[in-house]
Amino acid sequence: MTSSKQIEANRKNARRSTGPISIDGKAVVARNAIFIYAHLC
Repeated sequence: MTSSKQIEANRKNARRSTGPISIDGKAVVARNAIFIYAHLC
């Protein structure tokens, strides 16, 4: 059973974990995806 304290901590973390926000950050993530795909083929 999850405590109310743990649920609140999970919600707080989820609000922060939204992925890259800046243009530069999004570009880095896009390059990572291309790099990983290139190595899988």
